[in-house]
Amino acid sequence: RSLQAHGPSSTSSIAEHSSLPSVPEPESSPSVDLDTYSSGLLLNVQSLNPSARSACSWKLPYLTEMELKKRTASNCVPFIALTETWLKSYVQDAQLHVDGYNILRCDRDTRVGGGVMLYTHQDLAITQTETFDNDHCQLLLCTSDPSKVIISLLYRPPNAPHASFQACLDKVRQYLVGHDDYDVCFLGDYNF
Repeated sequence: RSLQAHGPSSTSSIAEHSSLPSVPEPESSPSVDLDTYSSGLLLNVQSLNPSARSACSWKLPYLTEMELKKRTASNCVPFIALTETWLKSYVQDAQLHVDGYNILRCDRDTRVGGGVMLYTHQDLAITQTETFDNDHCQLLLCTSDPSKVIISLLYRPPNAPHASFQACLDKVRQYLVGHDDYDVCFLGDYNF
């Protein structure tokens, strides 16, 4: 099975383990069948400020309407990955709500810009999350044990010191330990 990210940013890459056995769906928790729903969405939004006075206030309604029109019973997007959200911790998740999706995010609070956010479909059971922010790069990692998939979402600004980016890569390496049989989806805006 393969995961594909679609969007205007072509900075994502997908890693796949070719020898994975088929994974039976657990009856106790819902999960997205990634063999059927194999596309995710990756966007660099350059601000997702939900304030009515913000010049960016149109983006979330547009994303919501675009997603709702696209979604049908036979086609859903398991995740929507956003980079450069420019959000701060005082922006509540309720202000960013999209029906049918849960929100995971890592904001950059000490500087302007940056940040990542992941909308995960309500049927994609997320069992573990971790965030990392070193004032330059932001990283969000999440695992869906029922679907045997790990999603890594990273924003690296153009002027990030090498050590900041390396710290994120080290976090990803640590997170992947013990998940050899999982598909890994690397998404982000790396600004190389």
